[in-house]
Amino acid sequence: MFPVAFRHWTDGVPMMGIFTDTITVYNHLPDDRYQRTVIKGVMVTGKTVKTVAADGKVNLATTVNVTIPEAALCDRKYLQKHDFRRLADTSEYWTLDEAGNLDVIVQGEVTTEITDEYRIKHLRTDYDCVTVASVSDNRNKPRLKHIKVVCK
Repeated sequence: MFPVAFRHWTDGVPMMGIFTDTITVYNHLPDDRYQRTVIKGVMVTGKTVKTVAADGKVNLATTVNVTIPEAALCDRKYLQKHDFRRLADTSEYWTLDEAGNLDVIVQGEVTTEITDEYRIKHLRTDYDCVTVASVSDNRNKPRLKHIKVVCK
């Protein structure tokens, strides 16, 4: 029988072998700025679905799923979107907000900050970005505590 996952060490912390990806989350803030957060120890999977319309036109739709286990490595604490929006200072927190299609995820560690000169449109040009479409917070479960994110 083959193992489903294996343990390895990342930054001195044991991680499961299936959670080896890194993402960078760009949270849209109320003042039209973006806050960047890097999260290590996640799993990113994707799929493309091809459909053919009645007129013969082929449509491709890509969906990216991100699973963020409770043990993922991050310098900030996760907050639900409604709690995050109430904060005056968000520097110690991050969230995932599907409302407005403004929160963006990039696979890998990105060090680029969004500024007046380097806008989110530039990030989308330079990297393969996806937009947060739905979020399921499963951290209240007795086992396999995680956050599931579906992006488009």
